[in-house]
Amino acid sequence: MAQITQTCGKTTITFEDSCGYACNCNPVTGCGWIVGCPDGKGNLTYTSGTGLVSHPHRFPQISVAGSMEAVAGILSKISRRPVLVPVGLRNKKLRKRTIKGTPAEVALALGLELGPPRRARGSAGQD
Repeated sequence: MAQITQTCGKTTITFEDSCGYACNCNPVTGCGWIVGCPDGKGNLTYTSGTGLVSHPHRFPQISVAGSMEAVAGILSKISRRPVLVPVGLRNKKLRKRTIKGTPAEVALALGLELGPPRRARGSAGQD
């Protein structure tokens, strides 16, 4: 498998081409990166960290690249909403793209489908 190298702020991240990558930057928290890779059992394994920056971005923006399934999993983790890959986009690779907006707006811009917000644990059935 080929290795892909991306940067998030001043941090360099290297990962396999079967993985997905996102660098999420906003003016409050700075930049953070996450890589999602298939674990061989149908799930993704995530690795994340901080991309050091001297001047944070003024607007929320995210850079994504790699497997559409992995990118959807990463956006789902960031936005705390299910993100589904339409059949026509499965098994596709995404070149690095930087999009301004929230993770939900990014998912829509990439043609991914958003599910409803996740409920907090323990809140189901409490009336």
